[in-house]
Amino acid sequence: MKQLLLDTNFLLLPGQFRVDLFGGIAKLMDEPFELIVPEGAIKELKIIASTAKAGKPAAKLALQFVADMEKKGQLKIVPIEREKGEKGAVKSVDDWIVAYTKYNPCIVCTNDKGLKNRLKENKVKTIILRERSYLGFG
Repeated sequence: MKQLLLDTNFLLLPGQFRVDLFGGIAKLMDEPFELIVPEGAIKELKIIASTAKAGKPAAKLALQFVADMEKKGQLKIVPIEREKGEKGAVKSVDDWIVAYTKYNPCIVCTNDKGLKNRLKENKVKTIILRERSYLGFG
C-alpha cells in the first residue's frame, strides 16, 4: 500500500480553493493508498486556527477533515520523531518530511514550493494543486 503524506498547506486547500482532497487523490492513484499526516502539521493547523485571521476558516476545516478521516480509519497521524541516522532535534515539519521520505517510500502532497524543490532533488513524487482547481502529480 502506497503512503501519501499530506503537509500543512495541502490540508488547507479545501478551505482556500474548495478542492476535494480525498476525491482528487482517489482519481490520481491507481493503487491502494494510505493517507498520513505528521503530528506537526496538526499543531501548525491548530496555531493557524487560533491566531491567523485569513487562514482561520481553512485551518478549522482542515482539522475537521483530519478528525473525520481518522475516525473513519482513512487517515493516520504519525508522530514526528528523528528518522534513522538523523541527529539532533527535528527543526520543522518540512525537515521531518524530507527525512521521512529518505527511509519510507511515499508520495508527498504539498503546495509548498520550497518543500517541492527539496523533494524533487531527492526524486520524491509529489501531488500538487494545479490551476487552483484540481490535483495532479508534480
